[in-house]
Amino acid sequence: MFTAIDEREGMLLHLDTQRYYSLNEVGCFIWTGIESGQSLEAIVEKLERHFDVTVDRARETVLRFGEELANESLIRFEPS
Repeated sequence: MFTAIDEREGMLLHLDTQRYYSLNEVGCFIWTGIESGQSLEAIVEKLERHFDVTVDRARETVLRFGEELANESLIRFEPS
């Protein structure tokens, strides 16, 4: 369960473990993309434009964050 605190901060609650995770602005941006069903590549492209970073930096950030979420069982990767 995700709750936006404001445009730059949010909280995730893992319903099974009752653990909370604090998200910064980039984390909220990525989570919103995941939650709306966007592909990781689409999120990378939007992150690149929104935060004016290189595509490599955006991809690294999205993949690292995705791995962290998967390791905490907050998401799971499925083939497209």
